[in-house]
Amino acid sequence: MKTSVKLFALGMILAGIGVNANAQTNSANAAATATVKKALTIEKVTDLAFGTFAGKSTATSDVIVSNAGVRSGSADMIGTAGVAAAQFTITGENNQEVAITLPVADITLSDGASHSMTIDDASFNCDQTVAGVALSGTGSLTINVGATLSVGVNQAAGSYTGSFAVSVNYN
Repeated sequence: MKTSVKLFALGMILAGIGVNANAQTNSANAAATATVKKALTIEKVTDLAFGTFAGKSTATSDVIVSNAGVRSGSADMIGTAGVAAAQFTITGENNQEVAITLPVADITLSDGASHSMTIDDASFNCDQTVAGVALSGTGSLTINVGATLSVGVNQAAGSYTGSFAVSVNYN
């Protein structure tokens, strides 16, 4: 009797394994997709140039270059040569909208010694909508950037330089 109980138990175990081995497996497939756009690039064409001027001896002054390259301000302007808005060329996917980011911190121009002047980050201006503008049908866009330079009282004479970044991203 013990043998038949053991055989019965073994049969039940094997029957259970057989049922599990024959169980149906369910699965589903999903597609994986990706869309790659042309790499977005930005290249400087022209530097921002404030031209030649003299500061005031009794007060601070400023030199403003509009995104159209027109200079104005309270400093004493000397001639009109050497004034330009910065110009950048953006290339990427045809007709795609981009966001332009102007400097987010003040920019310092230095004469290489101990003298400096500042472009306030809030003074940068662009001839395009910064929040979003579309590239052309050929995937390009040219932008012009101007700014306001703060000139100190009795600003030391010399040649001042500095740099700033303009960036662009797809919207």
